[in-house]
Amino acid sequence: MNQEQAKFILASFRPDGSDIDDLAFAEAVSLAATDKELGAWLAKERALDTFFVDSLNEIAIPENLREDLFETLAMAQEDHRGYTEFDHEFAEAFSTMQPPESLRDEILAGMQVAKTVTNLPTANSEKSRMKMPNRLLAIAAAVAITGVLVVFLKPSNPHRQLAVLTPASIQAESVDFLKRNFILDQKNSKQDELYQFLSQNELPSPEQLPAGLEAASGIGCKRLDFNNKPASLICYQQKQGGPVVHLIVFRKDDLPEETLELPTLAEAKEGCVDCDVPGWSATKWTDEKRAFFLLAKTEPFQLASLF
Repeated sequence: MNQEQAKFILASFRPDGSDIDDLAFAEAVSLAATDKELGAWLAKERALDTFFVDSLNEIAIPENLREDLFETLAMAQEDHRGYTEFDHEFAEAFSTMQPPESLRDEILAGMQVAKTVTNLPTANSEKSRMKMPNRLLAIAAAVAITGVLVVFLKPSNPHRQLAVLTPASIQAESVDFLKRNFILDQKNSKQDELYQFLSQNELPSPEQLPAGLEAASGIGCKRLDFNNKPASLICYQQKQGGPVVHLIVFRKDDLPEETLELPTLAEAKEGCVDCDVPGWSATKWTDEKRAFFLLAKTEPFQLASLF
């Protein structure tokens, strides 16, 4: 066994050491113990594996993940126009993935090594000889599936880094975020319970809403960050079956003074305008403690009807 063959085997070595009874793994480990370069490589690989596992353990799986998946798929199926916005977002996510330049060569090299590895002696007859290639295929499948799920399920980055934090940049970045798939931190139809959740997480929430939203049902809320400044995203569904409306709330203290030259709630109706993104409208206002940005995928006059 040479160094490359050993690396190929050790790359799929299970952390609990249960593979050590396999003669191929035992031989690879023995080689790592005598080959200084291979030993250093294995130590680095194990450290990276540990870091990866620890990182995964820190990820909290949303309680409603299963329901959210089925809800998203159901929404896509309800649209019979063929190539839907859901399809577009899904395809766009994959279009941003760039495979490593060396991927093809690495796959071919791995296949060549695999041919040699499968001929190495193992501890237990035919069943044992089939063990490693099947495990490697399972690992490859798991990695591929994980990659797809990360692209599909991971929400668009809620940490928005802007060159300058202005009303225009906040509005543009907010629309860009809302166009993409994202997962709410809390889902509830009751506005008060959404605001309670935000308060418990030290996030701002409104004390007064436009009249047209006071009777609206809540959908959910989420923490966003703009240049490391926290903001609350609150989504509402109008009672008359109108478009979903999104309210982003900042604390005044977290925004530059020049950004705070916003109209009052009474003046916000006149500020309903088209966004740079076709089909989206927005307006903004401020009160004593907070700044608000209201956005919806609708026409300006429909957004203005909420005031």
